[in-house]
This record gives sequence, C-alpha cells and structure tokens, in this order.
Amino acid sequence: MNGDTYSNFPYPVWSPNGMQIVFPANFNSENGEFEVVLLDLQTQDAYHVSQNQLPVGWMKE
Repeated sequence: MNGDTYSNFPYPVWSPNGMQIVFPANFNSENGEFEVVLLDLQTQDAYHVSQNQLPVGWMKE
C-alpha cells in the first residue's frame, strides 16, 4: 500500500458518545490489505472488527 492509498480512506468514525473511534489501519503494507480497528478511548483497548472494508458510520443501539 503506498502513501496515495491513504488519501482514499475516509476520516475516522467517532461513536455518538465520543468514547470510541473506528478507523482503517494498514498493518501489512506488502499485500495492500488493511483492517478496521475499533479503539476504546477510555480503556485504550483496540479491537479488530473487519478486514478490507471501510468504516462509514456508526449504528445506533
């Protein structure tokens, strides 16, 4: 994945309460794949939620 590819990613998606954020992350640049990561800002825990899909919004509870 080159630097130009990052410009295609949308901005991170914040949860409605501002406590979590979802964003695409590239941990393996050799094959161009990326993961969608959820970061809990309060606990600082990160979770893999999807692969090769872009976060576009937040589902309401």
